This record gives sequence, C-alpha cells and structure tokens, in this order.
Amino acid sequence: MKIISYSIILFYIITHITYAQNINYDVEIEYTISFNTERPTTQKGILYLDSSRKKSMFMYGKNTESSIKQSDGENTEYDLFSAGKKKVFYQDFNKDTLISRINLFSEQFIVEENIPQLKWEIHDEEKMLDKYLLKKATLYFRGRNYIAWYSEEYPLPYGPWKFSGLPGLIMEVYDTTKRYHWQVNSIKQTEETALDLKPILKGKETLTIKQYPDRKFNNDNQYKKMASKLPKGVQVTQMKTLRTGFEIKFEWEEEEKKN
Repeated sequence: MKIISYSIILFYIITHITYAQNINYDVEIEYTISFNTERPTTQKGILYLDSSRKKSMFMYGKNTESSIKQSDGENTEYDLFSAGKKKVFYQDFNKDTLISRINLFSEQFIVEENIPQLKWEIHDEEKMLDKYLLKKATLYFRGRNYIAWYSEEYPLPYGPWKFSGLPGLIMEVYDTTKRYHWQVNSIKQTEETALDLKPILKGKETLTIKQYPDRKFNNDNQYKKMASKLPKGVQVTQMKTLRTGFEIKFEWEEEEKKN
C-alpha cells in the first residue's frame, strides 16, 4: 500500500508541475526592439499578460507574430517558436520563477532563476510619447544602466524582457549607451486564450542562472568541439570571449569582487 501511495503522490506532483506551466493571456503588448550592435537590426517582441496578472511571457525574434494559438489535442513543435528560434521569457510571480528559453551556439537552452529584484529609482522627470504621459525610472541591472519610461494609465507592473516592478507599464526602456532599445508599438485587449507552455519551454538542457554565464562566455567547449573537426596537425588559437548581450555582469560576480 505504501508503494501505491507514493506512486499516487509522485503522479500528483508530476501532473501538478506539468500543468502549472501555462498561461491564459488576454492582453498583447507589441514592442519594437532596436539592436544598435555590430550588426544593427530591428525585431518585434510581444508581451503576453495572463488574465490573473500573476504571469507574463515575453518573446522576440525575427518574424515574431502576435495572437498565438494552439489547437486542442495538437502535440507538435509550434513553428512560431521552434522554426524561428524565438527567445522566450516566462515569469510566474506566484512561484517567484523566471524561465528563459535562449539560444547558445545554435542550440536552445532553458535557464531558470528567481524573478530578479530590480532596484528601480523613480524620478520626477516626465515626457509625452504619442498620447501617453510617461514617468522616468532608472536601473542598474547585470552590468548595464537602463532608463525606463512607464505609464500610470496602465497600472501594470510589467515590461519587455526581464523588466518588471514599476507602478505602470513600461512603454520605453533603453540602456544608457543606446545599444538596446525597446518601445511599445501597440496594446491590445484580446479574447482570453489558453497557451500550453510545455512545448515552448523546451531546450537541449536546463541551466541555473549561475551556470548560464559560464556556458555562454566560457568558450572552452566550443573550442574543443571545433578543434575535433579539424584535420590532424591543424591548430586553432583560442581567444577570450568578449561579453556582450543584455547581461554582462552578474550580481554574485560583483559580490565576489567586493570580497
């Protein structure tokens, strides 16, 4: 009987975890993302807000479209996410969980962490963006300084990527070097749509946030992989990887330097 009881408990836990990763969104917020990098590009990002306002999902990538829908009983990889290799950031505020699906060396990985505690500083400065009165906030986060403009007309503490925690929707945000820039294009109320995240939050491997920078910036594995494919006797000079991207310095690394 104990074995049966344990089996039932295990089944319940697995089932609970499996079905917990879903979102019933009824708001879509479209952003334009400008990457003023060595290869300048512009992409579209979509922020989906759960009807409970306790979950959100942001995704971006080339050819990103809004209004995600999944057919009942369909058990396939969705072209919207898999073919375009979209980057996905899912936040569950009830569980203090942030799950990211990112691309590393042409492969998809899942990165798990607690929702970052962003230390925003609110300023008195205001500006107009189209018809919206925006208020200014600033933030230092993982190696970059950001300026955000939010609207209290939309009292939603959300924004693109990992940004959250302001008293209004983030309409525009950029780092002070203007390397990365997000700006709202449209806000749309939709019919509530259920979205199963199980096929979306899949990757080759799941990493903790502390494992992520080592995997991304330490190129030892990529060097060995490339060297193994070269003809015998050919050598490759390994160079240190320059840190780029939204996150370039992590909080535990800064703590270690202080100590």
